[in-house]
Amino acid sequence: MQRTTMKHSFSASIDCKEMYLGLFEMFDKAGVPPESRWRSLLLFFRDVKDYNYLSDAQKIAIQSLMANVLSQKEYSEKRLETVLKEYH
Repeated sequence: MQRTTMKHSFSASIDCKEMYLGLFEMFDKAGVPPESRWRSLLLFFRDVKDYNYLSDAQKIAIQSLMANVLSQKEYSEKRLETVLKEYH
C-alpha cells in the first residue's frame, strides 16, 4: 500500500486553528465545561448540516437538541446520557 502525503497549507492551518479557537471561546461563554465529551458532541451537532445521509427533519431535530443543550446550560453526566439517548 502506497502512502501519499498531503501537502500542508500553512494558511489553511491558521484558518482552522482560528475557527476552533473561536468555537472554544463560544463554548466558554456558553458555560460548556472544558471536558472533551461535551465539546465533541456539540461540534458534531454543529456540523450535522453537512451530513447528506440525514433528512432535513433529522438535521433540524439535532440542531434543536443542540440549541436546547446550550440554552439549559446543564452539563451533568445525567444530562449527557439523556442527550445521547435522545439523539439515537
